[in-house]
Amino acid sequence: MRTVILLILLTLSIQAELKYQNDYKTALEEAKKDNKYLFVLITIKNCRWCKKLKRTTLNEQEIKENLAKGYIAVELDRDSSDYPKSIEVEGVPTVFIIDPKSGDIIRDIVGFRKDKNDYLKWFRYVENIEE
Repeated sequence: MRTVILLILLTLSIQAELKYQNDYKTALEEAKKDNKYLFVLITIKNCRWCKKLKRTTLNEQEIKENLAKGYIAVELDRDSSDYPKSIEVEGVPTVFIIDPKSGDIIRDIVGFRKDKNDYLKWFRYVENIEE
């Protein structure tokens, strides 16, 4: 019975909107503690493509499930957030997957991508690194 209740709660929480942290250092510590990767979304305040990416592609159920399972998501403002200089932002939106142990950038996507499969390929790539 507990298992069923936990599965229902997990499903409902995933269906809710994904919560992004807004502090890189806090997200990094949580990722290390939980043994998860960082999913870093770099945006700016009035970027319509950034908003569209969050509202559409990153709001797809399959994306949210993958993020909940293996990542700590953090959204940072390119102009006002504090993040490592190794994260070089060429444009917004930009998404980085970062190994929290080494600080290495594993993958990045610059710009709006409508196709969720671009992100799902990333997730599979990261899973293969772990094996």
